[in-house]
Amino acid sequence: MTKERPSPTVLAPETTQPTNAEGNPHPSREIRRGCFLKGLGVAGAALSASAFLGAKAAAEERSGSMTKGDAAILHFLAAAEIIESDLWLQYQELGGTQDNEVSKLASKLIPGYPAQPTGGNPVYMQDLIALDGDMSQHIHDNTEDELTHEVLINAYPKSKGADRVNLDRIRTLPSSKATGANLFGRLTNLMQLSVDTIWWTRHRSRTKKPDFGDTPAQAIPTLAVGQHPATPRTDADSSDANFIQAIANTAGFHFAFIEQVGSSLYPKLGTEGHQCPSSKHSISPAKIKNLIPKRVFTIAGDVSATPTVAGDAVFFPDWAGNLFALRRTAVSGLRRTGELAIQVLIKETRGGWMHKRKTTGFRDWILRQPN
Repeated sequence: MTKERPSPTVLAPETTQPTNAEGNPHPSREIRRGCFLKGLGVAGAALSASAFLGAKAAAEERSGSMTKGDAAILHFLAAAEIIESDLWLQYQELGGTQDNEVSKLASKLIPGYPAQPTGGNPVYMQDLIALDGDMSQHIHDNTEDELTHEVLINAYPKSKGADRVNLDRIRTLPSSKATGANLFGRLTNLMQLSVDTIWWTRHRSRTKKPDFGDTPAQAIPTLAVGQHPATPRTDADSSDANFIQAIANTAGFHFAFIEQVGSSLYPKLGTEGHQCPSSKHSISPAKIKNLIPKRVFTIAGDVSATPTVAGDAVFFPDWAGNLFALRRTAVSGLRRTGELAIQVLIKETRGGWMHKRKTTGFRDWILRQPN
């Protein structure tokens, strides 16, 4: 008999809507830094950007409507996306779907990068597929995404006259020499990794509360210490079936680590925008301890994806396979705010979300469902 997980608390912070000069609820035509970041919806790797910021005069950085601080934040994010692109390109060469979409795009962005696919590393690819049958396509799509994110974020400061970030001069780290790898200078090293796996245990403990300062245990303690390869270093690594599978397993944990670390950057930096609607009602780990529960809704397991708002309902799934929708607004005599509107099993809906995870997020899946 399994114990029921603690009931989650549904918090309902107030929201504000920007108004124009006439008082109408329409956003200003001016593009604001914080609003721009909130709307990107992309992930980036966490790193220090100070070494990558341009050395142009402050006057150039402040050109147009962009201040030096605005440019610095976007330079940081652009550098993060370039770093993440470098990680995923190495995985793509060895384990991704081998068409020319990614290599052709990368060759336009990185001087000297080959425009043709490498053909991959068959042994490594098979061991990645053991983790997920769609893994090669997942790697391919993620790599393409990160390259386009890099272009998007770099284009905005450039349009305002500020520097764009370019890290080509420090692509000096050695590449894998295994079959399928381009012998090309790298920004990152996937052959000597320590992987933090706290992302797996963070919200699975019944006693540890990371939002209140607790530190969960590592899911795989040995990955967090030492240096482990996530790609084969040479073809000799493929001679031991257990070892090459362990390399692929390390990559699988690293994939999730990259995305969960990166996804924390945009909500954090998005609240720092100048002249953006007040962030005082946003929820963050620093503020959550001060919130007072307003409504409580009991589910069968923890919430398994970030809730999304569509129409007059807040949708969220749980680990028991349910999809819930709660009412956002009350109608006198008919319904209350927070009232249950829908409860269905995800597997019984058209195109279960878990089967769509490689191509769409939970919000996109919700919005595509029939009424």
